[in-house]
Amino acid sequence: MIEQLWIIWWWEVFESQEDYHTFLKNNDRDLMKPPKTWKSRLAKSVDGMVQVVQPNMPCAMNAEYTARKIRFERYLQHVWESISLVGRSLWGTFLLKYLSEEDISASVKQVHLVAPLLEEEKGSPWKYGGFLPNQQKLSVISTKVSEIYLYHSKDDDIVNYKQSVKLTTLLPGVVFEEFQSRWHFLQPAFPELLHNLWFYKR
Repeated sequence: MIEQLWIIWWWEVFESQEDYHTFLKNNDRDLMKPPKTWKSRLAKSVDGMVQVVQPNMPCAMNAEYTARKIRFERYLQHVWESISLVGRSLWGTFLLKYLSEEDISASVKQVHLVAPLLEEEKGSPWKYGGFLPNQQKLSVISTKVSEIYLYHSKDDDIVNYKQSVKLTTLLPGVVFEEFQSRWHFLQPAFPELLHNLWFYKR
């Protein structure tokens, strides 16, 4: 049987189509080739130990929770044994919501949450609507997942570090690793996460 590691990345969310169109008109970031991040290096580092899955999700620049949930569950139909999940930023938020609200069909060994959003912050231009989890339900995740890891950097100005501090009070047994200068985790390597993968350290 083959075990799987899913690495799930970031996408954009907008409150309205007008906001989305404004972003397209004024933002040049997505016109350039994205920098290489730890996602690709992590996949190469575990090659041969586990099957790496990087789900191809719809509407990467204008995401909607229900569409992501449908596609996520289609991928779950192809899990043969068990999975470990890595979700950065809003994908971490998606995993919090999904795992706390749904009966997942696969056996989940580990969940790695990298700077996830727990709630919208006052004054933030970003609106995440249907992606935000019900905080009162989050404790159930610990009954569905063997190990939960949480990573956040104190200099993150996209998702406030204090959100993960709060999350530690809502997720029993979570292992929280704090950093000083990793910003929103776009660096080319992430050795701490790699070393926490169960199949890497066995």
